[in-house]
Amino acid sequence: MEEQEDRISLLPDCLVGTIVSILQPKAAARTMVLSHRWRHIWPSLPLDLNLETDSDARFLGATDSDARFLGAKSILSILSSHCGPIRRFCVTTLAGVGTCTWLQTLAERRIDDTLVLRFASGMQHHPLPRSLLSSAGVAIRHLDLHCCRLGLPNNPYSPVQTLQHVEYLSLSDVIISEMALHRMIEVCPVLSELHLSMIDGLHRICFHSCTLTTMSISRPYVPLSEFSVSGTPAIKSIIFSYVNLWRIPTFIINVGNGRYPKLGLKLPNIDSPSLDTFSSKVSLPYITSLVIGMKFMNGEELRKTIHILNLFKYLQHLEILCFYFGLNSEVGYVDWEMVSETAICQNKHLTHVQLRGYSATVGELDFARCLIVRAQSLRSMDISHSVDLTPEDISRQTESICRLGKASPLAQLFFTRSADSGYKRRKEARFLDRVTML
Repeated sequence: MEEQEDRISLLPDCLVGTIVSILQPKAAARTMVLSHRWRHIWPSLPLDLNLETDSDARFLGATDSDARFLGAKSILSILSSHCGPIRRFCVTTLAGVGTCTWLQTLAERRIDDTLVLRFASGMQHHPLPRSLLSSAGVAIRHLDLHCCRLGLPNNPYSPVQTLQHVEYLSLSDVIISEMALHRMIEVCPVLSELHLSMIDGLHRICFHSCTLTTMSISRPYVPLSEFSVSGTPAIKSIIFSYVNLWRIPTFIINVGNGRYPKLGLKLPNIDSPSLDTFSSKVSLPYITSLVIGMKFMNGEELRKTIHILNLFKYLQHLEILCFYFGLNSEVGYVDWEMVSETAICQNKHLTHVQLRGYSATVGELDFARCLIVRAQSLRSMDISHSVDLTPEDISRQTESICRLGKASPLAQLFFTRSADSGYKRRKEARFLDRVTML
């Protein structure tokens, strides 16, 4: 029996390199033992290592068992066997024995595009070598760091690196002084997108950047005493996640010439203890988008939601996270009717509503009807359902929601099947039950 012809070996090196480049790092490294020719293919290619944990899982408080940790020995082995340039280096790992060695090895290489380092939460914040973000990271465009330390401990005057090419910066549970953080933002000449989460000791946010357009602030460890965008004239969008905006004494959102950025706010579940005092809150007219979770378990929850919505007079986008996990046939409660006395959403600004995780329960249907009958400028209501609905079910749901008419003749309903698993939704619901607002 004749041996089959090895057609792959007949390909030119450029095509063989393309084939190897799309393999996972472990599989790509194994090609080095195929032949003398293949021995140098993978090490000469730009390293594209992406072994990070899902960012949504990390944000929702993923435990160590949920993450795929790459050991220090494995990271060092990859760096030692690959001598080519690094295009993308994204890992989730544990800080411990061997961490300093592979970090120093990485700092001696050049990273051309993306660096994502996520250390396990709840452990020691490992310091990053200064050279990692200077000589090695001179060409980095996307930088994402989690649970590490930048600069010397307890030294607000630690020098910061000038990140000449960074366009995207995300710092989560990173120890960095408030002064150093402000200087870092100021010396990033092309930074356009900034995400800060769980930064301890951050009392003031008064960044100076002529290029920053998008910013998000999430889960602060201490209450903010000042927030100002006067130093960021190009800012277009700001998202606050679980930030108590009512407690910020100095809050300046005018970027000049009477122009305001779009401001979004993410709140915990409506029955969370963090929202118990909302009955005494004043209106926040500058919020244009809102995300809030609901369980649709009783009428009091819906009345509280309506009261909160009335605090945002210029709301344009509303996203409701639906966390009803009972049987679809259950009514859940009978103590709520459409509140005709409530001027919900009669501000002529709400244009888009999304119900994510919709289960077609009576409470969800009534709430959707309440919105569509009162939102005078509504253009679309996107309903992402977590249960299987046939075309006939969707037709009946649409007819029932619109039974009392639509305040806006342009309003349309769109139904899509949610891709989120029940496990992920329950995990998100538990997180939103316990998250605090500072």
